Amino acid sequence: MKEVIEDADLSVRTAAERSGIPRETLRRRLDGLAPFDIDELEKLAAVLSVESDAFLDSQRWPDLRDDALQGGAA
Repeated sequence: MKEVIEDADLSVRTAAERSGIPRETLRRRLDGLAPFDIDELEKLAAVLSVESDAFLDSQRWPDLRDDALQGGAA
């Protein structure tokens, strides 16, 4: 996920501001300390101009996909 943000030439701070996700929350998600929820993924997808389904691709984001399928439970 960090790579996607960097590829969009955005900082974590800017991605947080544009998505409405608190910066520290986004940082914890990116550091793997807590899973993303579907709403957060949709907000980031909009900011990054990608389909939110791309984040649920089991090859690239297996943990996110599993968490999402389980309703965001870790």
